[in-house]
Amino acid sequence: MNPEDLSSRERLRRAAPWILAILGGTAQFLGFAGFDLYPLGFVCYVPLLVALELEKDARPRRHAAIGFLHGFVAYAGGYYWFVDFLDTWSGFPWIVCALLGSIFFAYQAVQITLLAVMRGRMRAKGFSATAALVPQPEVKATLLV
Repeated sequence: MNPEDLSSRERLRRAAPWILAILGGTAQFLGFAGFDLYPLGFVCYVPLLVALELEKDARPRRHAAIGFLHGFVAYAGGYYWFVDFLDTWSGFPWIVCALLGSIFFAYQAVQITLLAVMRGRMRAKGFSATAALVPQPEVKATLLV
């Protein structure tokens, strides 16, 4: 489909989950130490949950991508100092430090990715939106297979 054929409403609908994931990730890091916007820590997952609900019929890969984006933004913002730390103390060039930092942020983002995939799988199996949030490790572990 040609991008010019899409209406602005359709483009916004397609972009909304990604925008919400970035918004939630930003709220997550702003809600913790050093930024003094702690109330955001209480609501930082709401945009992610709305994004996942908008994509509730999508494949697990899409849920994973949305969760990964949220997590990467959250951890890159929360550990913004990490690349400078590596640059100062490792002796590597800045570009190598940025690559190592990105690997670290991606590793941390896997937590949010798994949360998003498990929630999406639970919604696909018929769980309510609320029940899909309840931590049930044994149930969620069986849904991954």
